[in-house]
Amino acid sequence: MSGIKKLYEANGFNQIEKKYGLHFEDKALLVKAFIHSSFDFEINNNYQRLEYLGDAVLQMVVSDYMYRFLPNDREGVMSKKRSSLVSETSLAYLVRQEGLDKYIIFGKSMYNEGNIDSDSYVADVYESFVAAIYLDRGYAQAEEFIKRTLIKQWDYILGSEDTQDYKTQFQEIVQVNGAVTIQYKTNKLEDGFEAEVLLEGIAVGQGQGKTKKRAEQNAAKDAIGKRASS
Repeated sequence: MSGIKKLYEANGFNQIEKKYGLHFEDKALLVKAFIHSSFDFEINNNYQRLEYLGDAVLQMVVSDYMYRFLPNDREGVMSKKRSSLVSETSLAYLVRQEGLDKYIIFGKSMYNEGNIDSDSYVADVYESFVAAIYLDRGYAQAEEFIKRTLIKQWDYILGSEDTQDYKTQFQEIVQVNGAVTIQYKTNKLEDGFEAEVLLEGIAVGQGQGKTKKRAEQNAAKDAIGKRASS
């Protein structure tokens, strides 16, 4: 517990509590929600199990909201909207918007490999934090956090290029009849990145962006557009 206390104090986790009006009885639970397995591989000392629970709570809150406030949407439409809202890209965007990414605790190996900016790791923290709130403060407080962050930016998330997951959309399109090999190749430019997406080794889309992630997303978007027009 002493180690967790040091992390809580050194990393300023009290600022998270102040920002959202939360008071965690279990400070260790709050810190654990931000600990990546590269820092502590023990299953109960990182956010992996919390992420699992948080995903379920998030799905429930979003589903409940849609059922109540989108009375004219059919099940299929609601499912697509929910998928977009809770996608890796959307959750990573929210974590960064809220400034929560700066609290993520990685092991030295992650810093050495330059992987700490991956959407996957950043998005995981949204779900693990939701779970921590749920376990320590209850469902209502977890729901309030989701409404304050995700639901508040509903329209932007569903309509913005920044939160569209074209890579997943492309994967779903091309794998409808079975598994295929999709690869992304990126090159550093003077002011960003350029990416190419290959389907079974054949280039099918290109894109550029300020980040590697955005370049790949734009390449996938290009590939989707070309398939639609062919």
